[in-house]
Amino acid sequence: MGRAPLSARLAAALGLSLACACSLLTDPGQYASAIAVAGAAGGAGPAAVGGAGAAAGGASSAPRVVSASFAVIAGMRDGLHQPAVTSSDVTLGGFTEEGQLKLWPAWALPEPGRWVAGRRANGISVFGDPDDTNDEHALWSSMLSAGVPSPWRRTAAPLTPAWAGVVVGNTDVIAIASDIGDHIGSDISLLDLNQPSAWRSTGVSLLTPRITTSVAVCAGFLFVVGGELRPEQNPMPTAAVESAAVTAAGVGVMTRSADLTAAGATLKRTHASLACTAHRLYVIGGETANFPSTGSVTVLSGIIQADGSVTAWEEEPSLLYPVGRAASVVVGGRLVVAGGINATRLDSVTFAELDAEGHVLAWRTEGNPKLPVGVQDATAVLLEEP
Repeated sequence: MGRAPLSARLAAALGLSLACACSLLTDPGQYASAIAVAGAAGGAGPAAVGGAGAAAGGASSAPRVVSASFAVIAGMRDGLHQPAVTSSDVTLGGFTEEGQLKLWPAWALPEPGRWVAGRRANGISVFGDPDDTNDEHALWSSMLSAGVPSPWRRTAAPLTPAWAGVVVGNTDVIAIASDIGDHIGSDISLLDLNQPSAWRSTGVSLLTPRITTSVAVCAGFLFVVGGELRPEQNPMPTAAVESAAVTAAGVGVMTRSADLTAAGATLKRTHASLACTAHRLYVIGGETANFPSTGSVTVLSGIIQADGSVTAWEEEPSLLYPVGRAASVVVGGRLVVAGGINATRLDSVTFAELDAEGHVLAWRTEGNPKLPVGVQDATAVLLEEP
């Protein structure tokens, strides 16, 4: 093998004894809700949460968690009919050798806010609007060791007035900028993660301007999926999909893919969740309009072609419950969908094994642990693969 167990690597990264690390990975059967929040901006490192699992369920030894792991980061929380509260929570997840999903409390972001997170080659970056101010963006960056961040480094990022979609790539924040929040976005801008001093225009625009679109960087391509058109301020969902190569030089020209389709009909979607393997893109759930938020059970997948386009969409097995605005990630040969919204904000987590071609086999929800609270618009980030 040549690799220390995950519990030992977590213990080393946290500076804890192995016995204390085991309490991080105990098996209470449900999420241990106590989360020690990281300290003030700029300095606090990861917070130890020893004992939370034992308190919740009394298990005494760490489950065998494979090295594939992920994080569900922040989002909007609390009841749907209450004022939305931004979160700083971070939940770690992983799978045992027997294929069981485990969730456990982890470090937290230094500030609550409206965040988008992305995995970089050497760490993680989180971009968005912190709650501590109304007039600037912030970019948090951290190195990762065994899924645990080094002390967070904050950089004030220059304002872009609004975005119709944003994603954190390996080297840049990629934003589809719009002039104000209610206007559709078209022009694509970049913010260097290493030197975030100014946004720079790519000179590239979407073929179909839109708002509230789903965006992802997969297999070296930027994907823009669904969203809303706003003819004369009348929201109208779209099935349009387009993509462009993402390189060290920036973003290439957008290429149109096949429109989303299901059962032979065009499938218009806003607030869908995106995930991918190196060869396949998944479009999960979503809405037919902003309100009411009822979600969808539809899951589509398409093979990513050499030019970044998806030429056809295939229907995968439907989710066992409708969802929109969920967090999703492919980890350890499984597609994981966490949180989201339908009639309420969801704390549920479901996953499905993927076959050799990347097709969904069957969704599992019964017996899965849950997130600490219902959450929408969270980000799921892959931390480690075997």
